[in-house]
Amino acid sequence: VIAFVLVSFIRGYYKSIMSLFRGTYKEVGKDQGQNFSNVTSISTYLPQVNSNIFSYPLLPYKTEHIDKQLYDWQDPDKPFSYYDLTLDAEELLEGVDIKSKVVFSQTYHFPPTTLQD
Repeated sequence: VIAFVLVSFIRGYYKSIMSLFRGTYKEVGKDQGQNFSNVTSISTYLPQVNSNIFSYPLLPYKTEHIDKQLYDWQDPDKPFSYYDLTLDAEELLEGVDIKSKVVFSQTYHFPPTTLQD
C-alpha cells in the first residue's frame, strides 16, 4: 500500500512538473489552406482610445509600420498618423527621452514575405 501511494505521488509530481514544459493545445478542425493575409474581411485588434473631441479613435502606438488594411476605419481627410498619440507625446515632452521607455502600446505587423493563393 505504501509503495502504491509513493508511486502515485511521484507520478503526480512528475506530471505537474512536466506540464510546465509541455503544451496541452490540441487542434480542432483542419487547415483550410487559406492565409490570413489573403482574407478580404480581415479584422485585427489594434488598441484605440475613443474621444468625444475627435471623430475617429486616437492611436496609442506608432502607426508608421502598420498596414492600412488592418484598420477597420479610415478618415477620408487625414492619415492615420494624425491620430498617433506617440507623435504628440514626443512634441509635448521635448527633451525627455521617452523612446527608451515603454509608455505606449508596442504594436507590430509582420506581413508574410510571399502570399500564396
